[in-house]
Amino acid sequence: MANNERSSRRGTKPSQTFNKLASKSSSKDGDGHSLEDKVNEQAEEEPCPRWAEKIIQEITSVQEKINIHLPTIQATTARIESELASLTNRITTAEQRISDVEDKLSPISESHKTLESQVDQLSQKVDYLENYSRRNNLRIVNIAENMEGSDIKVFATNLLKTALDIPADQPGPELERAHRVGPPRDSNGKPRPIIIRLLRFQDKENILHASRRKGELSYKSLRFFIFQDYSVTVSQMRAEYNPIKTARSSVPAAISCKACGHHG
Repeated sequence: MANNERSSRRGTKPSQTFNKLASKSSSKDGDGHSLEDKVNEQAEEEPCPRWAEKIIQEITSVQEKINIHLPTIQATTARIESELASLTNRITTAEQRISDVEDKLSPISESHKTLESQVDQLSQKVDYLENYSRRNNLRIVNIAENMEGSDIKVFATNLLKTALDIPADQPGPELERAHRVGPPRDSNGKPRPIIIRLLRFQDKENILHASRRKGELSYKSLRFFIFQDYSVTVSQMRAEYNPIKTARSSVPAAISCKACGHHG
C-alpha cells in the first residue's frame, strides 16, 4: 500500500497538485509566496523530457552560431549601407551634373540648327554661283589623250566645226579657253574630258541644240559627246536619273508628258 501511495504521488501532475492545494487554501504562506509560485517551482524541479532537452540543445547550438557570425553580419551590413549611401550621393551628383549639361546644351542645340540652316542656304548660293559661272562652258567627253596637239583651243574649234557640219567658209564658235580636266592619265585609262568656255552664251546654246539634232557625233571615226558643264552637286543629282533615262530609252513606244503647260 505504501508503494501504491508513492506511485500515486509520482503520477500526480503539477496542475492536479495545484488544484488540490488551491482547494485547501488560496492564501499566502508565512514566507510570502503564493501556492501558485510553489507549484511552479515544484514543476521546474521535475526532470525535463529527453525530446525537449534535444530541442533546447539544437536551439542553443543555432543561437551560438548566430552569435558567432552576428558581428561579421553586422559589420558587412554597415559597410553595405555606407557604400549604398555613397553611391546614392554620387548618383544624385551625377544627375545634377547631367541636368546642368542639358540646360547648357539646349541653347547650343538651337544655335546648331540655325547654323545648319545658314550653311545649307550658303551652300545652295555657292552652288548656284558656281553653275552660273559655268553657264558658257561645255564638256567634251571621249576625246583621246594628246589628240589635241599643242593648241587645244584651236583643236576644239576645228572639232566642233567638223562634228556639227559648219561650212569651212564660216567662222567657228569663238572660244575663250579650253583645257583638260584633272591630272594626266596613262594610255590605258579613260581620257580626260575637255572643258571649253565660249565667249557668248548663245553660241553655247546653238552648239547644244545642233549636237542634239545630229544625234551621234564623231571626229576621225571617234565617237564623242557634248554636255553642259555643271557643278559636282548638280552632276550628282542628274546622275541619279540615269536609271530612269535608261529605262525610258528601252521602251519601244514614244513617251510624252506635259509639265508646266509644255510638252516634253
